[in-house]
Amino acid sequence: MRSADFQLRTAPTLDAVADGLERLEAWAMAAGVRFERRRELLVVYDELATNVAKYAAQARELVVRARRGASGDVTLVVEDDGAAFDPLAREAAAPDRPLEEREPGGLGVLLVRELASKVSYRRDDGRNQVEVELGTRAGTAC
Repeated sequence: MRSADFQLRTAPTLDAVADGLERLEAWAMAAGVRFERRRELLVVYDELATNVAKYAAQARELVVRARRGASGDVTLVVEDDGAAFDPLAREAAAPDRPLEEREPGGLGVLLVRELASKVSYRRDDGRNQVEVELGTRAGTAC
């Protein structure tokens, strides 16, 4: 990890997620992450880390890493040691369908997918890892 990278190891609690949000924002500002990209980073972090805090069965640790690339892109990795769970495996939420026809949940992951230029999941050494790349998407400029 380069000295300019961000890393947080904490318990998977909502209070820790809130504290991590403040720390991540301070890092992003110090690292020169542009406002729009910083906003995306914080939304994605909040969605993924909150999901770990609320739903990751048997998780004892939440690890968050971020790095800023030379072109201004940002990579965020959210990792936990809970039971295996791939949030990208479920069918994408359909926000345009009437509420009574939708399954609960999935809107946060949909938002992450919309904001990310790339998102992936892997299970490695007993840990869930979601990696999100935030960069210029087709039709956008940051």
